[in-house]
Amino acid sequence: MEKTTESLALGKRLKEGRIKTGLNQAEFAEKLGCNRDTISRAEVGTQTPTEKLLRKITEVYDIDFVWLLTGETSSRDKDAYDKLNNQYEKQKQVIVEQKATISALKDTIAILATQLKGSDERSDRNTKEEN
Repeated sequence: MEKTTESLALGKRLKEGRIKTGLNQAEFAEKLGCNRDTISRAEVGTQTPTEKLLRKITEVYDIDFVWLLTGETSSRDKDAYDKLNNQYEKQKQVIVEQKATISALKDTIAILATQLKGSDERSDRNTKEEN
């Protein structure tokens, strides 16, 4: 088989996925029930693995099938990312609001402390005047 851009890209992703498992080609192939040469040829783009083998790779090694075929993350992964990002943005907004509340409370406490101090001074003067 002649190498194509697609077979080279698939081979690169297959190798990347295998390397993430920490296994060499022989170990990787053994768990899949194929031989090392099949994995080697697929990684260099001279042989395209069957869909059955690709699905087995994704199941055995928990590699995303869409990513393995296209290099794109699956919509499931994108949806999960979007959900987490949305939660993050909401939490960020809550923190901004909490900081504003804390700042307002600090200002209120400072005003009350000043008023209380002034009230104590007036009370002390009144007590001295009565004596």
